[in-house]
Amino acid sequence: MADIIDSLYEEHKEPDDESEIIVIPDLVDTCPVLHDFM
Repeated sequence: MADIIDSLYEEHKEPDDESEIIVIPDLVDTCPVLHDFM
């Protein structure tokens, strides 16, 4: 699991617009599975 998260951060690029930044509530809405880890 940790290696998956690491790979996501390695590919992370700084967004040009702040609206592109993914925040935790957005993740909970788009990825219900993540809610189990909260």
